[in-house]
Amino acid sequence: GSASSSTTPLGLTAPSGTLAQILQGLAITGQPSAPTSLGDAPLIAGGRLDATGTSFAFIIKALAANGDVNLLSTPSITTMDNEEAKIVVGQNVPFRTGSTVTGSQGTTNPFTTIQREDVGLTLEVTPHINSDNLVRLLIHQEVSEVDASSLSGIGSQAAADLITNKRTIDTTILVEDNEVIILGGLIRDKETQGESRVPVLGSIPGLGMLFRNRTTSTEKQNLMVFLRPTVLKNQADIAEATERKFNRVFELEIEGEGTTLDSLGDLLDGTY
Repeated sequence: GSASSSTTPLGLTAPSGTLAQILQGLAITGQPSAPTSLGDAPLIAGGRLDATGTSFAFIIKALAANGDVNLLSTPSITTMDNEEAKIVVGQNVPFRTGSTVTGSQGTTNPFTTIQREDVGLTLEVTPHINSDNLVRLLIHQEVSEVDASSLSGIGSQAAADLITNKRTIDTTILVEDNEVIILGGLIRDKETQGESRVPVLGSIPGLGMLFRNRTTSTEKQNLMVFLRPTVLKNQADIAEATERKFNRVFELEIEGEGTTLDSLGDLLDGTY
């Protein structure tokens, strides 16, 4: 799957402490004092300083951010004919299901119940192999993740506030041996717009844009699921598939180091 997002805020704000310190530092020493972080963005600051401090201050901040994420997961699993197999790659996350308070003689003892659930990628498959090299597959595919917006409740309330995003496919397909087939896909576009303004001044036509802050966030998510069943007919097929997987893993491990893995036998013999 892939996802991309972008934000383009532009506006003017009037902080009371941090910017005042910046302006005062520039006016007195020519160097800014040590403020808190204002973000990686072009800044235009100004204000009026008098003998008592800052009469007013303003800051214009323009920031455009773009982010792209590409996630590729390639789980694989081996099973016998007519036997269900399952693979889970992810985390076992605790969710709070309830809480009670018990006590006696003026004391209280809080008690919380927790239920753990797997969050990540889950693949369940049951193959039925026919004599003509056709494979009928009963498939359950699930991709889940904890919604970032629910992580703000970290602490005693976190487990109760967690939200999971889940995409699930349940299907039965008939496919030839070693043939790639697409199970399904999801394309989602989400755009969020927000605006904050200074009362009255932000509503002035033309000039009001100096007293407004607008934010636009665009999120695109594409999820495609592909599957390729491979029938291992004999011991030679099993050995070949095993060595191919081992070699692929170690190619990723030693990539860029100028080292190669000659064979699975060398690895198991301890010569590598």
